[in-house]
Amino acid sequence: RRGVDRQRIAITGLSDGAETVYAMLMDDPDRFAAAVVGSPPTDPASWPLQASSYRDRSLQRIGLTSPWVEDSPWAQWWRENSASLHAERFTAPILFNWAEAEAIRGFPLLARLHERGASYETYIYPGAYHIKLRPQHIWAVQQRSLDWFDRWLEPND
Repeated sequence: RRGVDRQRIAITGLSDGAETVYAMLMDDPDRFAAAVVGSPPTDPASWPLQASSYRDRSLQRIGLTSPWVEDSPWAQWWRENSASLHAERFTAPILFNWAEAEAIRGFPLLARLHERGASYETYIYPGAYHIKLRPQHIWAVQQRSLDWFDRWLEPND
């Protein structure tokens, strides 16, 4: 059969691409049969974990404020874009391949998924920061991702 099997569509992303994955999983939850994500999501918990100099630059550069400033236009943005606040929308099984330096930002989403009994696995790569550069990390991410897609996308014949 030619064409796309709509029951076996997957999505993956890293960094800004990961934000796209989270947005797509929230906006069109029934479209994807599996997902692999290489970076944790935007979450209010990430704000206090950033260096104060980063927060100050973000405020100066784009006006980004903390998630708790209710009279800021950013308050709505935080509510709409924080994956942990919308975990009930996530229906696809998700494999998380996160760098150790960033992983803590994703713990609120993991807790919410766990509470729901969602299908997910999380791997945290020791000593990694954002982009996994160690050969053993690259190999593990690639192998786990392929195995994940094989597991969730293979026909059940």
